[in-house]
Amino acid sequence: MFPLRTICEDKSVSQTIDEAIKLSPRIEEAFDGLKWRLAREPENGVKLQGTNPEKYLFKITPLIKNIPSITVLYEFNNHTVTILSIRITPQK
Repeated sequence: MFPLRTICEDKSVSQTIDEAIKLSPRIEEAFDGLKWRLAREPENGVKLQGTNPEKYLFKITPLIKNIPSITVLYEFNNHTVTILSIRITPQK
């Protein structure tokens, strides 16, 4: 296992999260939890076949009602995890 990786976000990811926080402030906690997990175990995401460099998807669905699910597309190496895009889906 590698030491903690630095999390980097594409500018569009940061903008999407900032907008989502305005609608649901607790989404920031969910996103922080997702980043915590990716910094430690990015290899646990779903590896997308045929991507070079390898890309992964990771989804969290908070147990707290009214907090949307978050899915991110990312890549990583021994030192960093780069979140390339994000999708926020309201819970039903």
